[in-house]
Amino acid sequence: MMATVSKSNSKALQLIQQYAHRLRFNTPADYDPILAAIGNAQIVMIGEASHGSHEFYLHRAEITKRLIEEKGFTIVACEADWPPAYRAHNSHIGDARETGSRRAREINIGQLVRERFGIANTFNIGFTTYTGTVTAADSWDMDPNFKRVRPSLDESVEFLLHEALINNSTMINDGQYFLLFRSNNPSVILSKELHTELHKKRLERAIGVIYRPRTERQSHYFDANLSTQFDCVIHVDVTRALRPLEMHPAWEQAEKEHIPDTFPMNV
Repeated sequence: MMATVSKSNSKALQLIQQYAHRLRFNTPADYDPILAAIGNAQIVMIGEASHGSHEFYLHRAEITKRLIEEKGFTIVACEADWPPAYRAHNSHIGDARETGSRRAREINIGQLVRERFGIANTFNIGFTTYTGTVTAADSWDMDPNFKRVRPSLDESVEFLLHEALINNSTMINDGQYFLLFRSNNPSVILSKELHTELHKKRLERAIGVIYRPRTERQSHYFDANLSTQFDCVIHVDVTRALRPLEMHPAWEQAEKEHIPDTFPMNV
């Protein structure tokens, strides 16, 4: 049975479709609004909705390349090994004060950077996905495997962004788009209405080096106010798992047995 967006989300759906920016692979100009919104920020944080997804790495690489070439960035910081990186990834690089972490009195990199350097000197980019595949492990002591990502929960922001995409004749062909919520450049046009609608608390999913589909709601979802958690969000509706440099038989077998999702989903 196909789920539909509730009436309470109908305005958000309309605004997303109205203010979404097209994003196509091999079209560098599509990133121009993001680079403009970054302005003169000294620190740009680029997250990922799932740790082992091909598309997220491609977007991160293209944005990083342009930051170096066009804005003179000279330092690129990457994650540490698994245990230290777990908390940094699972709460993304978004501001922890805009998630359920605030109630748990947890902080993250996004919050610390904004507090230390000031919001005008920073810019953070988050990612979301509806479904697809990912390279992730069942636990810390296990090898990463090829896993199917379950379609996001109906009450999540990922589902809302998915519905906006499949109901838009232009975006549906691209399979991805981005939204801007804040800019360090006053010439960039933003929507206060979109910001307000996506500031409403919704579930958000994060998949790190571990993915546990059987306990997905408890293990991977948290409450978040998306438009203040991130300055920009890139939504890739269906992702593909990264192929490990050191392939092992279980990963290869899982990939062979996987039946690819047809795109667009739920159409």
